[in-house]
Amino acid sequence: MEYLPEFSKPAEENLSKAIKLMPSKFEAWDALGHVYWKKGDLTNSKKSFETSLELNEKNKETLCKLSMVTRQVVEENPEKRKENFAESIKLANMACAQDLSDSNSWCTYLIFLTFVCYF
Repeated sequence: MEYLPEFSKPAEENLSKAIKLMPSKFEAWDALGHVYWKKGDLTNSKKSFETSLELNEKNKETLCKLSMVTRQVVEENPEKRKENFAESIKLANMACAQDLSDSNSWCTYLIFLTFVCYF
């Protein structure tokens, strides 16, 4: 799914059907989260990644994606924004802890820190 540059309605429909048939496939939840993310539906993207992590809590790729989606969610409430930032840091840390040699996990973490420092 990550090779598609934009949102794909057929991908959303097919992944939704696949999940109904096999709801325990974390890979399908992860892919659906990515499709929703490209659609701009951050709420459903976050829910899909969270479900993926419930099924496979040590998936560093999903931890990275959920970290990024969590910090992109727009919140009017300043306290909720702080909670999202804290959650995003926690998820990025968890991703890095899975594999200290993984550059993708570190990039997610460093991009987040840069983002925080910018604001």
